[in-house]
Amino acid sequence: MDPMDQKEDSDHHQIGDYRIPWSIGGLEKEPWVKTIYALIAIVGITGNLLVCVVVRRKRSLSTKTFRFIFHLAICDLVTSVFLIALHVVSPPAHISSGVGGQIACKVFYSKLPLWVCFVASVSTLVMMKIERYLAVVHPVKHRMYCTKRVIANLLISTWFVGVFINSFFLYVSHVVNGRCIQTWPSGLVQSLIGVGNILAKIFVPVGITCYCYLKAMDTLSESEKRLRERRLSQFNTTSPVVESEYSNTEPSSDAKDDRKASTSDEDSGLMDVHHHQQGGKQSEQENAASFNQRDERTRSHRQPRRIRASSCGDRASVRNKAHQLWQVRARKQILHMLCVVMVTFVISWVPNQILFLSYNLGANVDFTKWYYHATVMLAFANSCMNPFIYTFKNKIFRVGLRDLLCFKAKRRVESRNDTSSGRRRAGSTV
Repeated sequence: MDPMDQKEDSDHHQIGDYRIPWSIGGLEKEPWVKTIYALIAIVGITGNLLVCVVVRRKRSLSTKTFRFIFHLAICDLVTSVFLIALHVVSPPAHISSGVGGQIACKVFYSKLPLWVCFVASVSTLVMMKIERYLAVVHPVKHRMYCTKRVIANLLISTWFVGVFINSFFLYVSHVVNGRCIQTWPSGLVQSLIGVGNILAKIFVPVGITCYCYLKAMDTLSESEKRLRERRLSQFNTTSPVVESEYSNTEPSSDAKDDRKASTSDEDSGLMDVHHHQQGGKQSEQENAASFNQRDERTRSHRQPRRIRASSCGDRASVRNKAHQLWQVRARKQILHMLCVVMVTFVISWVPNQILFLSYNLGANVDFTKWYYHATVMLAFANSCMNPFIYTFKNKIFRVGLRDLLCFKAKRRVESRNDTSSGRRRAGSTV
């Protein structure tokens, strides 16, 4: 037996001096492994298709943030499709050495589409965080730069960024003895590519995301604190204003009558002595008192209107503050949802990327063993997690999804009723 064949039989992930990065064999041919990959792909395709349909149908979801979410769903959808092609349907182990075989090795067997989708997804997440950061911290710049055309161009560029970052697969993947293997110019180049790969795909995106998230949350927390203080001061100053207006009103006629009665009781002796002298003055006082009573009634009818007008203005201001508080809380909820999406993304992909870094640094990594497939399953499971996150963390999306499913169920029931009524009519005519 040829020594190279013996080496290939004893070590499935190496032929001679070459390493086979993604060899088809071992656990990948087991039915239960293919079943898990198939379930992940089916859930990912179904969930992300629902996300795309809901975002397109629900007018209240036509925001800049949900444009990024729509693109992220497309990335996850493409990932799920390629997952079926690369892990469920096993490609042939032997590859021709012609041009077609070289292209298949560089593009298909190296799993380049999956890594491009991965970079497109993480780039979309980073852009979402930057867009939210600009909307909260720099709203003027957000209105200037975050237009529909700019967002569309950025989303398209994520695919080119993904191809560029993973372009090293096109140079190191070759067909040798019917197998797709990686040949590196030197160990130093391989180590540099491994370090640069994990920096570009994990650490730099996470650093940018954390900065944008913390800065935006700090700004929103300060805004919420200021709005709460203003609202509290509004409530505290509303009642004194009303009381001061009441205090400026003239006393009522009953109070004046009481004071007149008390004055007349005290001066009853003088009025008996000077009864005839004060007769004319009493008539003048009565006329003046009646005039004052009419004037006081007029003021008492006008004063509540002024108080009601000021209280309505206070209520409008309070409602405005409440609406602003609601906007701040809604933005914080969106940031929390995007943070959960990013955290699940990092948890899902970090083990696989650490394994790939270890391989590039010279560790003896066997890509046919269980630990590699465990990291791959965890990474691709992220493509079907996001629809569940949107459903649980965003009420508007939840309502849109419920409306979509109920609409389909309603149409199904109506079609059944129409079919049954048609059959009854047909039977009656016969």
